[in-house]
Order: sequence, then structure tokens, then C-alpha cells
Amino acid sequence: MLVHDAARPFVSPRLIQSVLESALRLGAVIPALPVKDTLKVVQQNRVVKTLDRDSIVAIQTPQGFRIDLLKKAFLTVDRRRSKLTDDAAVAEAAGFKVSIVEGDPLNFKVTTPGDFEQARQFIKK
Repeated sequence: MLVHDAARPFVSPRLIQSVLESALRLGAVIPALPVKDTLKVVQQNRVVKTLDRDSIVAIQTPQGFRIDLLKKAFLTVDRRRSKLTDDAAVAEAAGFKVSIVEGDPLNFKVTTPGDFEQARQFIKK
């Protein structure tokens, strides 16, 4: 089963195939891209920690799951008590291992005015 948000309209057939095949084999898979920026933890407008970007990835959709695993995860986890931002977080909270596959930089999220302009330029090409 694939879970995809409409905010990523440029998902490629290659990425869909990669996620689907890996999910069938591994159970739970998400596409990921390396993080290029330095990331900081901030509290009350002050930096309290710099994160090691070598251990951080940016996640995309579609996320892939064996349907039995995802159903069990949603039945197991009380989502009201957690800040779970995607289906993979629900699977993680339920104790399932989530693997990654290589994401696609062109599978960008379109949510801000700048993103919409980037999408317009992408479509023109």
C-alpha cells in the first residue's frame, strides 16, 4: 500500500516502483534525501544544539507499507497523545522498523508561494 500526499505532484514512476517493491520486501519504507543545510535545535529563540546532518534525512511520499503492518500500527498507537506527522511515524511508534530508499529531488513539496513558483517553472520546462 502506498500513502501519498497531494502536496508532491511530481512523483516519478521510478520512485513509486522503488517504494512499492521495497515495501513488499521490507514491510515499511519511506523515500529519503540527504539534508544539505545545517540544522539547529532552538528554544526561546536561542540555539541549544547543532544536529549531526549525517544522521538526518528529509522524508518524502509516497510512503510504502504492507497493509497488515499499517493497519496494526494504526490500531496500536494512540495518535491523540503523540505528535505523529506521517504514517511512518505511526509505524515507528507501534514498534515497526521503517527503512528508507533513495528519494527524488524533483519530488518536492508544494505548500508555500515560493514552492508554487518553483512548480510553475518546473512545469514550463
